[in-house]
Formats: sequence, structure tokens, C-alpha cells
Amino acid sequence: MASVFTVRDATFVRSTMSNIDTWYTQFPGVTEAMYPMMKSTENLACSFSLHSTPTGKVKGNPIGDGTGVMPVLTVNKALYVLNVHDSPPGQNNLGEMLPGHAVYTGQTGGG
Repeated sequence: MASVFTVRDATFVRSTMSNIDTWYTQFPGVTEAMYPMMKSTENLACSFSLHSTPTGKVKGNPIGDGTGVMPVLTVNKALYVLNVHDSPPGQNNLGEMLPGHAVYTGQTGGG
């Protein structure tokens, strides 16, 4: 990504004066905005997530006995149940032929 900008002779400059004001403008209730625009809950939802790590689908998976393939410990010490099939959460898809693909990459020596 950096090479795309260097070819065009562009550089990144850290913003110091407008950081906090720009951050506040994403909230629907703010009336003074540096860059006036329509505010909606979609703007808020896209830029202010209050979620933690996803947990994965524990039961109702298409393969085997329906349990997840493997529990994985995430970087922030949360448990994620690995499932390589596209099965909707909250549905029991045991035995159904659903699409499934997986690609795993990691740092050399990471495990």
C-alpha cells in the first residue's frame, strides 16, 4: 500500500489540530461539525463498535456431530470456536451440505 503512494509522490501527514473534533463529529447528537454532513445511526455503527471478539458457532454446524471444529484462543484471550462452513448462527445445520472454505496464515514460528 505504501508503494502506491510513494510512486505518486504522496506522503502521510499526522493530523494534530482536528483529531478530537473530527472524532466527535461521528456521533448523531453533535451540532458543531468541522465537516458538516448528514448524521445517522449507520455512521455511528460503522465507526464506533462496542463489540468484543466473536465467539464462533459452538453447536449446529454441518459436519460431524455439529460441534465446532476446534476452539482457538484469540489475541485478547477470548475463546473462538472455529467453523469452516457458512452456517447461519442460531440454526441447526447438522448434516446439510453448506459451502466451506478456509485459509490460514500466520507469522513464521507462530505455531
